[in-house]
Amino acid sequence: MGEPVVEMTQAIAGADRAAFPTMRASFQRLLASFGAHLPYFILCAAYIGAYLFFAAGIRQGNMIPIVSMFATFMALSGPILLAAALIIELDRVVRRERSLHPLGDVAKGLMTFFTRDGRFAKGLPLFLMLPPFMFVFAQVKALIPVFQPFAWDQTFDHLDRVLHFGRLPWEWLQPMLGFAPITLVLNLNYNFWFLAMWLFLAHFMWVERTGIHRTRTLITFFLTWAICGSLFAVLLSSVGPAFYGRLGLSPDPYAELMAYLRATNDVLPIWAVPAQDMLWAGYTGEEGGFLRGISAMPSVHNASALLLVLATWNKSLFVRIVAITHAVLIFIGSVHLAWHYAVDSYLAWAMMLLIWWTVGPLARWWEGTSLARNFTATEPAELDSAA
Repeated sequence: MGEPVVEMTQAIAGADRAAFPTMRASFQRLLASFGAHLPYFILCAAYIGAYLFFAAGIRQGNMIPIVSMFATFMALSGPILLAAALIIELDRVVRRERSLHPLGDVAKGLMTFFTRDGRFAKGLPLFLMLPPFMFVFAQVKALIPVFQPFAWDQTFDHLDRVLHFGRLPWEWLQPMLGFAPITLVLNLNYNFWFLAMWLFLAHFMWVERTGIHRTRTLITFFLTWAICGSLFAVLLSSVGPAFYGRLGLSPDPYAELMAYLRATNDVLPIWAVPAQDMLWAGYTGEEGGFLRGISAMPSVHNASALLLVLATWNKSLFVRIVAITHAVLIFIGSVHLAWHYAVDSYLAWAMMLLIWWTVGPLARWWEGTSLARNFTATEPAELDSAA
């Protein structure tokens, strides 16, 4: 009777000894991951520090409550992130691996999406950085008219006319796009941008192999939001076509477009219309909440959509075509749905490309440092990050 107990005790002790090195190795890999992602934390700290410096003394009433922001961010991000992981696994199992048991394989893949192949350590540092980074982004966007009153809309309207042969871009597009089903499709793609960004983040945070391309892509992503979405959004403070007339600018060359969008929304759901109404209500103080902050120039939607094209250029032809199609429709939709002047997108693309080219040498340098190399050395040799 005693021998089985002794054998069981020895087996448990042996299992504990076998598990300890694994646990220790996992902890060491996690620490190495935080070191390898040091540039992101420096970037985030500088962003938050700059915000705190310039926002010092601003009345709290102009700011988004931190509890409301985090609650909304997590409530929206959690389901969207899971949906992104599901799409990535579906693509892997169905399109690339052509599994004979897709449902089971997708379920297994989703259960281990954030943990297998050392993904937990790789993605955790960046995932922890996202909420404070996006909190500051949301605060800056809400405070744009406090930092710099809206003053550039007439200039951008004039530039659009000059660059597009005396007519506004929406006027050129309306004969082709001014039909309810087409407007609905453009709005669907515009709203799909949120899922597209989480697909982008889910892949590059957790799936993409560590290295120069991953580092270049993700640093460009964060810098694009900080520089385009915050710094230049303040310097070039503008509301965009949807709010041109509401701002009191007259005559309103977008009144006819807005009338079309509202009439179409009575027939088919055009979510841009209620979203614009909610943003204006937040700006005027009619209601609080997370959906606050109006900004047109430069367009983060278009900048990040172009980044998605560059980031997936080393992927399959199918992925590249999807990314290009999405980016083109984002640009067209941003004009047709009255979110942006065309010049908002032109500047955003130029700025994003400049950031991308500037970050390239930085990424190559960083991936050559011991912190980055030590972490890369812990990554499984047979890691599939292809798309």
